Amino acid sequence: MDDEASPGTGVRPTAEMSVDDLVGYIVDDTVRTADLAAGRWLVAELERRGDAALWGAMLTLLRPLAARPVYDLPERQGIDYLRRIARGPSDPVTALLMGLSAAYRELGEETAREIWHHATAELRSTAVLRELISRSLVLGSQGRRLSPVQAVALNRGTFRSAPGRTGGTPFAGN
Repeated sequence: MDDEASPGTGVRPTAEMSVDDLVGYIVDDTVRTADLAAGRWLVAELERRGDAALWGAMLTLLRPLAARPVYDLPERQGIDYLRRIARGPSDPVTALLMGLSAAYRELGEETAREIWHHATAELRSTAVLRELISRSLVLGSQGRRLSPVQAVALNRGTFRSAPGRTGGTPFAGN
């Protein structure tokens, strides 16, 4: 691994750091700074390590979110809701994330992994960034969370480069 510090952190991650440790550190940094610089660094590092690392990070981010109810709905209704979003007119990254969450909740990790492997590399990378934002908003780190305004601003930044988008935000009809 490079001897380069994670942006905004001053910490120099090592090749020995597990994916879980890196994700935990980057969630903390994202909550603390309300910036995606460390998240983008994480995605680049995971891509360098390979798809297994990127999938491992997605699972680390997804598991605690999938343990929570979807909008306080009963489990079956929550899964159906996620599937409707995934099949609807949402952007490709949102569709991937909702499909992963529904599959993971209903059928487990292996089924979610199949969905993951059918997505393009670019979609997977952007999905990790978006799930990082969700985790930072919903669960946070060390007793802090992103505010909704911060999360929206960070998510808008992912739409600028998200596959299948021509630019702008999801609210601009792009």
